[in-house]
Amino acid sequence: MTLLPAAFFNYIVPLQIGARDVAFPRLNAFSYWVFVLVESLLLFILLRYRQRAGAATPKATHGHTALEIAWTLAPALILVFIAVPTMRTIFATQQPPAFDALKIEVIGHQWWWEYRYPSAGIVTANELHVPVGRPVVLEISTADVIHSFWAPSLGGKRDLIPGHVNRITFTAESVGTFTGQCAEFCGESHANMRLRVSVESDSAFRGWLAGQGGLGRPAAKGSVVPPLRLHRLPHGDGGLGGSDRAELDARGQSHDDRRRRAAEHARGPGALDQRSAGREARR
Repeated sequence: MTLLPAAFFNYIVPLQIGARDVAFPRLNAFSYWVFVLVESLLLFILLRYRQRAGAATPKATHGHTALEIAWTLAPALILVFIAVPTMRTIFATQQPPAFDALKIEVIGHQWWWEYRYPSAGIVTANELHVPVGRPVVLEISTADVIHSFWAPSLGGKRDLIPGHVNRITFTAESVGTFTGQCAEFCGESHANMRLRVSVESDSAFRGWLAGQGGLGRPAAKGSVVPPLRLHRLPHGDGGLGGSDRAELDARGQSHDDRRRRAAEHARGPGALDQRSAGREARR
């Protein structure tokens, strides 16, 4: 069952935190051996003790103390073995951040992600950028219901609980783009609440920060404010509105565009399907 959701994310690529802190690969390997052992014993019992034609009725038994102790202790030992690396990983991702750690505020909304970089005055949506080799601390909260931030390659997930701030601390070790998903059902458009993490070199990350332009400042009284770039929304017989998913996820757009398009997407999840249907009808 673990492999089914894994097929949609970057499980196959090398994980982004140190191997000593990663429980997932070792626990997966251990679970495979447990599966092989259990199925082998089951197959042996089915073949060894199957009913045979003409065989006498076996003697009934009413308990086996040694066997009962064994099948009680075995699961307990397995749970202990699983708990040790799991707890190590939890503490590794909860340790206090380094003094030079990049702080990013992650805010979950129905149904999009907001990322705030306080040190740079930048707010963006759905696409998280972090530098390679630098400690990062994510301060995770929610603006509405419970969500769960899950980027498998970055070392686990955290729930977003109203009124509470959770944290994930990690250091990405290689450049790449990694996907994730809200892992807690949060409403009708939960499946669309995806996320993307771009791990970049230090120079590329600084260039991305410079390209975002920060939050800006209020225009001085009497100054000329440049006109805003408007996003044209299609209108037709179906009353279509909002932006489609491709526009929402487009790379290279400004953080203002992403925030606005994410909000449009969240306001009308059903409109996306209508818009796609309208396009097909016009072809």
